[in-house]
Amino acid sequence: MSNSVAFGINNLGQVVGTAWTSLYPDPVQAAILYSGGQTVDLNNLIPTNSGWQLLSATAINNVGQIVGMGNNGAFLLTPLPPTVSFTADPTNGVAWLTVNFTDTSAGNITNRSWSFGDGGLSSAVNPTYTYSNAGVFAVSLTAFGLGGQNTLTQTNMITVTSNHPPVITLGPGVTNAIQVGGLTIVIAGETNVFTVGADGENGAPVSYEWLFGDGVTNAWSSSNSVEHAYGTNCGPYQVSVVITDGKEEPIISNIMVTVACELIITKLQATLNFAKTNSDSCTLSATLVDLGAGYDLTNKVMTADVGGAQVPFQLDGKGKGKGKGVSGFGSCKLAYNKRTHLWTLTAKLAKGTWRTPWLNYSMINSNISKPGVVITNFPAIVALDTEAFMGTTNLHYTAKHDKSGSAK
Repeated sequence: MSNSVAFGINNLGQVVGTAWTSLYPDPVQAAILYSGGQTVDLNNLIPTNSGWQLLSATAINNVGQIVGMGNNGAFLLTPLPPTVSFTADPTNGVAWLTVNFTDTSAGNITNRSWSFGDGGLSSAVNPTYTYSNAGVFAVSLTAFGLGGQNTLTQTNMITVTSNHPPVITLGPGVTNAIQVGGLTIVIAGETNVFTVGADGENGAPVSYEWLFGDGVTNAWSSSNSVEHAYGTNCGPYQVSVVITDGKEEPIISNIMVTVACELIITKLQATLNFAKTNSDSCTLSATLVDLGAGYDLTNKVMTADVGGAQVPFQLDGKGKGKGKGVSGFGSCKLAYNKRTHLWTLTAKLAKGTWRTPWLNYSMINSNISKPGVVITNFPAIVALDTEAFMGTTNLHYTAKHDKSGSAK
């Protein structure tokens, strides 16, 4: 209103008076109330078909009753508090449920206070609120007006059920890795296939993101497998897969893979005893590249794998070890050469049963005379704590049926 006059004030600081929207040629006068920083036309608090036009408010008491003059004479106005009502949509769902609240209250409202039942509050007219935890929640709305305040609490209004994160059903793993001494070993430059199986809540689709530990991260994908090739930097890497169904916090699962360093094989001989069980043997001499000069061998476990024949060795501080495995025994010596600055290994595997793994390299029970059959890329792997070393060599295989076979 463009022109106003104050006539009364109460202990709450509420002021009443009169105001005009214009003075000439057709003045429009109305009784007003100034409260809480807002100016209210008192005519908005009475029915539009009442026949009254409240022109001037002259006094207000401490409970908000207003007296003044209107077109029909003197009036006494007692403002009523708002009638509170509200709705919510939706009223149930899984955790991280977003609910839209709508205030449908009636009456003059100056302020609102919402309580969502889980500690959340709002003063918005029609708030949107997200429930992150499961439970059944009562929602309250308090509406403030010139005539006071009213509160409505709707018990059990919102039901939120728990949303479980995805469940890993398989893996993660590397389909083409080599398992030696508890290590998952991959070869630099070769493409590895990483896989994992997971189910989302109630069959919800899941997405996967892989972090390979070498600075490479693949984009989010609905595929549960991904290909990756490591560079030439050998050593252990932690691989992480992040899995989400978009409803709950993601889950993360990790595996360790080791990129094999170079193993230079200087001598290798594998011998089969076809006449006697548990009597297969082999000897290995090799150099471990990229193992640090100050490497502490004390109480380390080393596993030697020669063409699939594995024996673990418990090392002492001097690099000597005795081996005993499920399929054989052995002894070894690991030493640092100060002249070449390299570690050298000599190992003997004995009393083994290795006909099955060596059959993969055509070491068969047959008569094969010299110069023998050439075996190409016969592998040897050394797993030492979290490090791995791998090399291959070519051998010549000769054999006497039901007696023995030798590859060297």
